[in-house]
Amino acid sequence: MSDEPKVMPARFTDIQNGLVELNDKLFPNSKRFDAKDIAFVREMNQLTTEKTMKLLKAPGYYSDDKEHVIFLAGGISSCPDWQKEVESHLKFAFEHKNFLVVNPRRDNFDMADKRATVQQIEWEHKMLERCDTLLFWFPEETLCPITLYELGNYTDKKKNLIVGVHDRYKRRVDVEKQTQLRRPDVKVAVGFDAFLAEVAKHLRTL
Repeated sequence: MSDEPKVMPARFTDIQNGLVELNDKLFPNSKRFDAKDIAFVREMNQLTTEKTMKLLKAPGYYSDDKEHVIFLAGGISSCPDWQKEVESHLKFAFEHKNFLVVNPRRDNFDMADKRATVQQIEWEHKMLERCDTLLFWFPEETLCPITLYELGNYTDKKKNLIVGVHDRYKRRVDVEKQTQLRRPDVKVAVGFDAFLAEVAKHLRTL
């Protein structure tokens, strides 16, 4: 998790008091803000405090079950950081949605550390079980055997699935056909842009 200090959004009362004070200084003889002005500030405050997309990276945990949890499943080892691109895309498009995006890619991870590997596997299992939507991306760099296992495991469960493959992913046909047979409602997107489009299309319905 990041060590940077968190900047909390201003509460409604703080914004209201600030507006009233500014109004008195600039226009001492005018009336104070009316009900419409205050209602607007309240609405803007709700946007910044109640519906803000959040990011969670391994090995962090969360306790709020009110958020719609999105897990970024897919290649990590020997793969480009596609999770970061998805995070940026979601933050731009759905900043004021009550989403929690869970990223299993750690900033620092020692593959030779058996204990850390076991902890990562257990953490991912818990997050996969708790999430509402699963985004599966298969890049061209590796076969992603663990991701294939996870896709097969969660295909029949009551989870929202968005699946995408690089057009040169070596097991593309397998992913497409197996998904079609088990989840005909899920269209496998070919190419990263198509994958992002499917993600956006699904999340807009939530």
